Amino acid sequence: FKRTRADESTHLNNTSQGALASLTDLASYDAAVLHDSVKAAQLVSREIAGVDVLFDKNTGEHYILEVNASPQLATGAFLDEKRKILDEYFTSILEA
Repeated sequence: FKRTRADESTHLNNTSQGALASLTDLASYDAAVLHDSVKAAQLVSREIAGVDVLFDKNTGEHYILEVNASPQLATGAFLDEKRKILDEYFTSILEA
């Protein structure tokens, strides 16, 4: 999902600090963003991770900020959607 600051007076974009969260379709991102996000998670040996990506509002260029080893899977926004995706992921592993 995508987080957006509630106002421009702060750099914080945590939903716990008032930022807005919205679901985004992975297909809406350039292949390079997806590739770099997966590569960043692989570099720190994570199969499941939260990858924070920042986009330059002038150039559109993306930057990987961090890879969270403990993404908000049990808390935060869109719990049902995250649980469904996680369930599908584990099911695909068990069926392989």
